Amino acid sequence: MKKINENEFEMDVKCPACSTHGKLKALKTYIPHFGHSIVFGFRCPKCNYKYSDILLVEQSKPKVIEYDIKPKDITNYLFMAPGCKITINDKYEYKLGPNSTGEINTIEGLVKEMIEKLSTHGYKKDLAELKEFLEKGGKLKIDCQLGISKMLKSSEYEPKK
Repeated sequence: MKKINENEFEMDVKCPACSTHGKLKALKTYIPHFGHSIVFGFRCPKCNYKYSDILLVEQSKPKVIEYDIKPKDITNYLFMAPGCKITINDKYEYKLGPNSTGEINTIEGLVKEMIEKLSTHGYKKDLAELKEFLEKGGKLKIDCQLGISKMLKSSEYEPKK
């Protein structure tokens, strides 16, 4: 591995698609709300195969946080680390795989995504219960084995445009 500067490194690797030699680059950085991380990137100079990934360096003890969500809270942001599980009203689960890179979404966006997935399978009762959650609120639980997932009020987080 070759050190470019204090935060950048590169390594010679073979492209997994065509075996051409290329450079895998790594950058140590800080991602707000997730902490210190390493961002990896590779693009094959021959076949243009592309690979990128983010490795979260920071983690703390596993934690479970429960919220009582009011209708005004649905615009709050959820910062979900890999492997994080969100449970709504102790019934509906949304889980990120351990190999995911994490996700940022509003509560409303997440619930609408759940509604869209359930609607393709005809779960009418579940759709009504999730729509009621958006209108009236309810319980939301974050279960994070890395201990870094959280909810922020929309006023505390303004995504860059």
